[in-house]
Amino acid sequence: MKAPQYTGSAAGFNMTPMIDVVFLLIIFFLVASHFTNQENAVEVDLPKAENGNELPQDEMNRLTLSVPQSGELFIGVKQIALEELSALLLKEKTHRNERSEPFQLRIRAGRSVPYSEVEPILLAAAEAGIADVQFAVMEE
Repeated sequence: MKAPQYTGSAAGFNMTPMIDVVFLLIIFFLVASHFTNQENAVEVDLPKAENGNELPQDEMNRLTLSVPQSGELFIGVKQIALEELSALLLKEKTHRNERSEPFQLRIRAGRSVPYSEVEPILLAAAEAGIADVQFAVMEE
């Protein structure tokens, strides 16, 4: 039998799969950064606190509700009605429990928002069985 003849060219790497993976990673991080910025998209004049605990950003999956001075209720930039809140919180908590993820509700209420507008949010969270509720504040 005759030995195979080599033409002398070196074996090369196929760069196409690596370029595809890098491109997908870039798209993923662009989309992920867009969603993380949405929780602060609604302008809220937060109350000031003398003390508190600053939590790491990646500690827990959370749902952020914003209540600006006008009294509307926002999840990200989407305005929702108070009547829809209980069902939405229950659905979100059930979805996270199926994946065994902890769930936290963060309320960003403006400093001039009366408690009578925040109380229904707390009641909706209690109805959905959400025990970890936190209020966003600014450091003094």
